[in-house]
Amino acid sequence: MRLFRTRTLPIIAGCYLLGANAVAYPDKVAGVIPLSIQPLAARVGPTDRYIYVLDSSRGSLVVVDTLSFSEKSTVQFSGTPRDLAFSQDGTILYVVIDAADSVLSFDLKDPSTPASPTTISIGTSGVTFDNLEVAGSSGADILVLSSRSQSALYYFSRTSDELVKNGSQDRIDVGFDPVSLSLSPDFRRVAAISSDGKFKTFLASALSQAGAELDLGAQTTTQAFGGVHVGAASGGTYAFLSNNVSPGEIFMVNMVQTDNNLFISDADSSTTALDPIVVGDGPSGSLVLQVNRSLADTSAGAAYLFAANRTAGTLSVVDTADIGGAAKVEPIATIDSVPDVPPGGLAASSTDEGYLYALNNAGASVSVVTDQPFLTVTSAPSGSIGTGNFSLFVRSNVTGTLSVVRYTGTTDERVSKTNGSLLTSASLDADIEAEVSIPSENFEEGSNTLALFLDSGTLIGRTAVDVVKDTPPPAPTGFRLSFGNQKIFAAWDKVEEADISHYNVYFGTTDGAEGGFGSLSSPQRVEQTADSALTLQPIDNGTTLFVRVTVVDQSGNESAPTETLSETAEQTIGILELSGETGGCAASAVPPILFSVIFLLSVPARRREAAAIMFLVVCSAASTRSVSAETLTSAESVPPVRASTEFRVGWWLPQDDLVNSFFGNGGNEIYTLRFGVRAGSFDFGFEGGFFSEDAALVGVSSGRQSGEESRLTLVPMEFSAQYNVEIGARPLAVPFVRAGYDLIYFDIHEPQASENGAKQAITVTGGVRLMLERFVSGNDLQDLMGIEHFFLEVLGSYRHQFSKGLDVSGWIVQPGLGVEF
Repeated sequence: MRLFRTRTLPIIAGCYLLGANAVAYPDKVAGVIPLSIQPLAARVGPTDRYIYVLDSSRGSLVVVDTLSFSEKSTVQFSGTPRDLAFSQDGTILYVVIDAADSVLSFDLKDPSTPASPTTISIGTSGVTFDNLEVAGSSGADILVLSSRSQSALYYFSRTSDELVKNGSQDRIDVGFDPVSLSLSPDFRRVAAISSDGKFKTFLASALSQAGAELDLGAQTTTQAFGGVHVGAASGGTYAFLSNNVSPGEIFMVNMVQTDNNLFISDADSSTTALDPIVVGDGPSGSLVLQVNRSLADTSAGAAYLFAANRTAGTLSVVDTADIGGAAKVEPIATIDSVPDVPPGGLAASSTDEGYLYALNNAGASVSVVTDQPFLTVTSAPSGSIGTGNFSLFVRSNVTGTLSVVRYTGTTDERVSKTNGSLLTSASLDADIEAEVSIPSENFEEGSNTLALFLDSGTLIGRTAVDVVKDTPPPAPTGFRLSFGNQKIFAAWDKVEEADISHYNVYFGTTDGAEGGFGSLSSPQRVEQTADSALTLQPIDNGTTLFVRVTVVDQSGNESAPTETLSETAEQTIGILELSGETGGCAASAVPPILFSVIFLLSVPARRREAAAIMFLVVCSAASTRSVSAETLTSAESVPPVRASTEFRVGWWLPQDDLVNSFFGNGGNEIYTLRFGVRAGSFDFGFEGGFFSEDAALVGVSSGRQSGEESRLTLVPMEFSAQYNVEIGARPLAVPFVRAGYDLIYFDIHEPQASENGAKQAITVTGGVRLMLERFVSGNDLQDLMGIEHFFLEVLGSYRHQFSKGLDVSGWIVQPGLGVEF
């Protein structure tokens, strides 16, 4: 829960239950985090997982991970930074830079890696800013910006992205150069101080002063005020003002507001003289922090004030529980070895973790001040952990129980040892390096976060390291070979692991599968993103290749090879050998009923019978759309109109010799159903056919197992006009000629590829009908069944294709039976 903030760092209060522990505040420098920059100011992020540190010399923002206590990422930007603050909802980090009218906005969607910043133009016509606080409410931030050169404050609304105005005024004239800003815990007031001790507060929501000016310069002999921090202490709200002298002075101002007046709260009620808290040499007000934690002997919360003494190189710790009481408030402890903390260089965790972070500008580091256990991984695997167990060497500053966890918590969660799976436990003695053996079977390929937690009484310390598991991937499965004309086809199943890079296909003319062939070198590389197949060509027909495949991960680890298979390139008669088809058939060019036929038959049938049944059902439905005889016989001068249907079984003799040889000794049967409308000697109709044939690839000398087949499916559809030559009133035989336009849908499946599409052709037909009703006495067929003619038909057709690709031209011989109503 966030309670208060200071000018350059998030002063965030929390509660920590210590039980029997007598230490009630961060009491020592437990460890140091090295940095790659010279730090200027820091803030702890909303979940306490990350510290955001500005570089004092250039445009850099470094993110420090407090799980591993190490740098996580760096974001570069233009300009030299001056101050930073979070949005109210914690999703944006604002940074003030030395460029006029500019504030940078960093998106923290991934808190570990801020996005490159966008620049917010404040619109102040050349004003540069020094300090920043963020007031307002979640989603309605107000940036409070100070300018020492202008002796002014500016309020900028992120809701409207405009300066907040009071009439024509877009600024607050402070009356002095504000060296430090701080926001009250309730976000309602902003406190500002000058270097000579002038102090004012302002409303955070409007351009107006909240109380009278307070001049602390008269209360001390030397005025070198460096900062202000407003926080909650002893049940009230106080401003802590630091005077950077020797010895240092911390003045307290009670910010209880009555008639816009500010009241000084004396540290010692027995005297009327203002008596500051005396701390070490050279404190800066911006370095005063509070950490709210429970005392060991009471259930009430207590606030502790930390003053970083730059000259003395120490932290002064003040218990603020008795502010306003009879006793003089003085430091209760001093923490050594905290040197050269810059203004804005302290940051504290907001929860009960009890971590205080002090920047060291000269040493380019962060001191971790805490009473929690502090763990250090002294040695970790520098390369892949492989399989089996691996060792970590760990040291702790206290005795406790170590838990090693494969950490799976996300970057926007608070650190907890429940966010992961426990790998092992061990006991550690204080300041003694211990070797911990850790099993790796539960780690994933790639980078894994290994978190270590040390329980010591009621306290829990932590650290983490990243370890990489990088084992060779398994060999590909499903490896198979097939052959083609001057080709060898290799295929395998993809290895489904996250870090796979590519496959190596090794081949040669000996069983070692090395050496390649001709101009083809071995191995050939196939990327993981491509199909898991490779065509080796050109390979001389009759040449046998030996082939094996391995898989390689992104680190270069190569798997064991598949078994070595052999195959021989041979002349093949696969349908796709005939032409390179591109396929495609526009549905708009085909009547709806024909599109239905194509749709139903576009999925290759596993059984010819099932496909034929689908075709007949669709064609039967189509027959209901035939023009009825009554619609064509409205006048006696019009010849009688009759409907006809016929079923034929034929044999296709392709013009292309390779296509013809595909069928071997048979299998080229085609089934056709025709519907027609006859008027006089002319017959207009539509017919649809179905053809499907499987055939094994030719090349038996290769010694392959049978089962790899090619399948060719044709669905020819024809619109035709037929002329019947009738001689006599009741001819026994009726010769006819026919011409038609064909649309032939084709679908080809082969072991390594498939194609489908449509071809266009014209067909000319000649044939004869044998009228079977001549052999039936009486008019039984007509009277009982409405059949006018019952005929046996024999015809021969020649189809000529006029589109490119697979050639479906050729002769078709068909006998059939038909009826005419």
